[in-house]
Amino acid sequence: MGLWGFGRWQGDVVYAPGPAAGFKSIDAIVLSQTLVELGLEIVGEVRGPMRLWDFSRRLGRRLGMPPVPLSDLSDAVKTTISRIDNARLRVLAPGMTGVGYVYDAADPESWPIRASR
Repeated sequence: MGLWGFGRWQGDVVYAPGPAAGFKSIDAIVLSQTLVELGLEIVGEVRGPMRLWDFSRRLGRRLGMPPVPLSDLSDAVKTTISRIDNARLRVLAPGMTGVGYVYDAADPESWPIRASR
């Protein structure tokens, strides 16, 4: 058992290898899996790729988040999905703020179309 904060207990901390930081806590792994499941559910509601702004708005509503500027929320969602690096839930986004598409990589109908030019 370990102490966390001001005398509050944190459960047993078990670490599993993670891609970026080297280790992830079990809580972080469960949270990322839950976010992926919720994201896939949201993407499954529409046919085709979903705009990042729309996805972020729906995700914020589902999580019961207080109002946040949509551009900030979209950037946070884009960064989070990129860091989770799930095989199915993907984001295709250029470096511009709030621009991009979220899609299910396992569903060819939801893939964004890339121009050849």
